Amino acid sequence: MGVIEKAKIDRLTRERDEAIAERDELQRLFDLQWTRSREADAMWKSAHPESNVAMVDLGELLKWMMELIRAATPVMIRKGIVAAEWQHLLAWKDE
Repeated sequence: MGVIEKAKIDRLTRERDEAIAERDELQRLFDLQWTRSREADAMWKSAHPESNVAMVDLGELLKWMMELIRAATPVMIRKGIVAAEWQHLLAWKDE
């Protein structure tokens, strides 16, 4: 095997290893997001027992969770759980 072939094999091996590492990281992220989504979905369903949807719309789920945070923010600030300076981060306009 010549020097050029060895260099090409080394480059391709590095590229393969990088692709595998990226795939593994993306799979880890997907698995974590899937788990968190299912946990949040279960929370929503527990709070809305009258609903018979198989899976909550992600937009509705996020809106509901943000509303919970917004409602709890004054108490969390009073108790020192959330710094008052963070309150602006939890504010948004309803559409």
